[in-house]
Amino acid sequence: MIFGFSPINLQLKPLRPIYNLKNKNSSGTISYRTSIEDGTDSSGYFYSYTYDYPWVNRPNNVIMHYDLKDQESLTLFDGQLHIKKEDKLHIFELKEVNKIQLEFKYLIIPLIVGGIVLSLSLVGIFSAVVERWAGVVLVTIGIMLLYFGIRGTYQVSVKTFTHTFSFFLEEKDAGLGKFISEFNNFNRKWSIK
Repeated sequence: MIFGFSPINLQLKPLRPIYNLKNKNSSGTISYRTSIEDGTDSSGYFYSYTYDYPWVNRPNNVIMHYDLKDQESLTLFDGQLHIKKEDKLHIFELKEVNKIQLEFKYLIIPLIVGGIVLSLSLVGIFSAVVERWAGVVLVTIGIMLLYFGIRGTYQVSVKTFTHTFSFFLEEKDAGLGKFISEFNNFNRKWSIK
């Protein structure tokens, strides 16, 4: 303590440089994050050295884009992942995203309700509590609910370091699997963590 003042405990955060490879022949500003030790062929590119300050309003460059049905899409930008689903835009910072997975999930509520309706309607038919035709209708409803529960659905799961966000899909296709694998490779190689 000097002259009544205590020293201030400052925690300085080191700046992390980003090397952007920009195409010389392109009029756009497509950039790829890389390091000097990466060993990539950089003959058609030049290095642009900058710091990734949060207050600099850099434009986001589209790296990958995949269209789902009904104007829904997945878009990978320089520092963000945008998922447009049901007229909502979900934005994830790449620093927070661990990985993306395509998962198959059973629909639990139709499975449970279908099992209960099917078993109770069969017991009701055999014990003559429920009329035969009403029991057949209830058995059919129970079988349909079981079918839709077992049929399940695919989901795109975005796993951050703290949460998992899931988005339902109509159906699975090969292009989405390719987008997800390329995103995971990109995020593993190029993200700064």
